[in-house]
Amino acid sequence: MSFDTNRFTQKSQEAIGNAQNMAERNGNSQVEPEHLLLALLEQGDGVVPQVLSKLNMAVGVLIKTIRQEINRLPRISGGNVQLSISPRLRTVLVAAHDEMGTFGDEYVSTEHLLLAIFEKAG
Repeated sequence: MSFDTNRFTQKSQEAIGNAQNMAERNGNSQVEPEHLLLALLEQGDGVVPQVLSKLNMAVGVLIKTIRQEINRLPRISGGNVQLSISPRLRTVLVAAHDEMGTFGDEYVSTEHLLLAIFEKAG
């Protein structure tokens, strides 16, 4: 099971890049699903915040909670931190790629990422 990063929409790629930057700024050695979820929620013009708002979810409270979870993740101090994708995030990305196929879409969208996070991240 693998995934093709060329099959991700621009917004999905932006979210993954922002998640990596977030992990690096936070001193985390691995990019986790929490980083990706926060990156998706912080896409002001993105679909994910709109979808969750329509489901009557308090997006602001969710963002605060996820930030707290990220702050609990192990940190590495010192020089060059080599970032890697955690096994949990890899599972999410593969599941998002599978969601794309299930829906008959050509690209992995932010909605696919959100579904995969809810299904696989635990």
